[in-house]
Amino acid sequence: MPNEQGLSMDDPMSHVQDTGRTRDVQVTDDERRTLGNKINRLTGEQLGQLVDIVRDECPKCYEQFSEEECELDIDALDRHNFDRLLAFVDGC
Repeated sequence: MPNEQGLSMDDPMSHVQDTGRTRDVQVTDDERRTLGNKINRLTGEQLGQLVDIVRDECPKCYEQFSEEECELDIDALDRHNFDRLLAFVDGC
């Protein structure tokens, strides 16, 4: 069922398109900071969706500490996954 932004809650990545960038392009520190700042503004539900995406798409970037606490390692994201997460966050 779509949410108020028209995004499917079943597939939160349904609106994300491949940017066409090569995976060899490095993510800059400024880009990481920008993504981190945007992540900090997500609602609890959106943050949960982001965690699910990272856990499924890039498990090396995800560490679970407890049922309520985890860590997302933005520095470990490759360009492709970084761009997908940025597109998701921008769509929220």
